[in-house]
Amino acid sequence: MLEIKIDANNVIQGLDKVSNEVVSNFLTKAGLAVEALAKEKCYTMMANPTGALSQSINTIQDENSVSIGSGLDYALYVHEGTGIGAKGQTSRPKGTYWVYVKDLSSDAIASYKDSHSGQSKIYWSEAEAKRAVAYLKSKGLNAFYTNGQMPKPFLTSALQEVEPQFEAIFAQALKEAI
Repeated sequence: MLEIKIDANNVIQGLDKVSNEVVSNFLTKAGLAVEALAKEKCYTMMANPTGALSQSINTIQDENSVSIGSGLDYALYVHEGTGIGAKGQTSRPKGTYWVYVKDLSSDAIASYKDSHSGQSKIYWSEAEAKRAVAYLKSKGLNAFYTNGQMPKPFLTSALQEVEPQFEAIFAQALKEAI
């Protein structure tokens, strides 16, 4: 008897290689598309953008996922909001105000500290906060008060905008793998 055998294992191995390549290529393309849009949105959502937060956004890919984010300490506060604008739990009670003083030695913003307790000073009314700022300014300090900032969800907004394009991105990744 004469016969030719077609071994499915070779086909399966070939499909595994192609599928791994397609997944990796899709993750790369989708991640970079979200990253690019998140950088643009971050920059345009900021009142006084320096570009530092936007430039810090990056994409990290492993075998089965891609993560887009920023390692800057304040990125979460910008994205999720603070005080009365915060989406979830915050470190400051909602409805409160707090006073900041521009630290002239390092040009950084530091929380105004209550001289007696060493704790950040929280004010329960805007009038209280205004009086504290006026006092600090009379001492020559650059002080201001806030009750938080509204969220600027540059990452989730970018993901939601790019997500409808995932099918086309996948098709392109598949086409490139074949």
